[in-house]
Amino acid sequence: MHRLSIKDKWIHFNEKYEYIWGNIFIFIMCLAFVLSDWMVWIFSFSDYLFGALIVLMVVSNNFQLKSKQYKWILIVIGTVVLNILQNYLINNGFIIKLGLASLFKISLYTIVSFSFYNFITRINLEKKLINSLNLATFIVCMIGFYILIALYTNGILPYEFLWNYTRTDAISYLFEGGNNLYRIRSIFSEPSYLGNYLLIILGINLFNKKNIKVNLYFILFLILTIIFTFSYSAISIMVLILIIHSISSNAYKKIRLKEYNLLYILITLSILLVFIYFNKDIIQVTIIERTTEILAGKDSSASSRLLESWQHINKEHLIAGNGIGHTPDIWNIYAYFLSDLGVLAFVGLIILSIYLVSLNYGLGILFIALNFQKGGYLAVPFYIFIVMIFIFNYKKKGSRL
Repeated sequence: MHRLSIKDKWIHFNEKYEYIWGNIFIFIMCLAFVLSDWMVWIFSFSDYLFGALIVLMVVSNNFQLKSKQYKWILIVIGTVVLNILQNYLINNGFIIKLGLASLFKISLYTIVSFSFYNFITRINLEKKLINSLNLATFIVCMIGFYILIALYTNGILPYEFLWNYTRTDAISYLFEGGNNLYRIRSIFSEPSYLGNYLLIILGINLFNKKNIKVNLYFILFLILTIIFTFSYSAISIMVLILIIHSISSNAYKKIRLKEYNLLYILITLSILLVFIYFNKDIIQVTIIERTTEILAGKDSSASSRLLESWQHINKEHLIAGNGIGHTPDIWNIYAYFLSDLGVLAFVGLIILSIYLVSLNYGLGILFIALNFQKGGYLAVPFYIFIVMIFIFNYKKKGSRL
């Protein structure tokens, strides 16, 4: 009788408990998504979690890359390596250590994203993934409202420990121009960053093509939380994707409207009207006055996203850019790519954006809009969102990745 080797036994064991490994991987991915603003040294919690994820995938024999995926990984890594070499030779202000750290990050993000996609789609864990993301999001929102209550009650409830690894300054949660008006940011460093995360979750729920049913109460809860961020950009993008969803041919197929009769709809509308009435002063400050300032050209955050972000482009080095990781913090990822990586990477991002729109127009448009709302292509959420778009798209004859 043939005796299995230790290696074969381990492989058999992992295949037997593949679903358990799936729960672990999804748990780590959800944590990485929400802890991207928590920093230890020069890396975020998400970076460490991605490192742990790839180690566990290798150890459990669940790390897998397809032949055509190696091509895309080599293109991404090759582009970054070329950028580092160019700037090392011609850019006196280029810091090689920063470039190599950025290369390590992008390599890790890209490889983990491909492998995670392969694992989830191979054993059909899409529904488990979206349910886990929704649960994590619900917890994040509840933490946000808890902190909001703590702030309004002058710190009677403890909350500072939730911000040990991120910002604690008042600017990060006080609304500019409002007297003692607090914005919900939960465990993120800014309200707009929380809004960015919630918009991705909202988009995945609304535009997934896996026929995964959506809980209307959860959607309403997400909308409410986004509103309480008082992030003008987040609220504007939310309205945009809700309009896109409402006019699509499949708009209401995933929402279980049969569970909600006319009475519930009227109650919801009544609550909304009561909310607007008692918060009309807040709406005046956060929406009406802000819109007026933007239209008058007086709002700095709007101009920084659309115009000022492009000012860091080095016209003398359009091909090589300033070097990966060398552009100051800006909001616009398209400007980031052109400024940091040069024209070729910028064109590549535009092509990717167009392809994502053709793949899933709702999530593709959301991807483009969010690229103007929050900078950070050297952060985990950017890559998680891209892989989620592929995961929650139709499986056709061949894999998309």
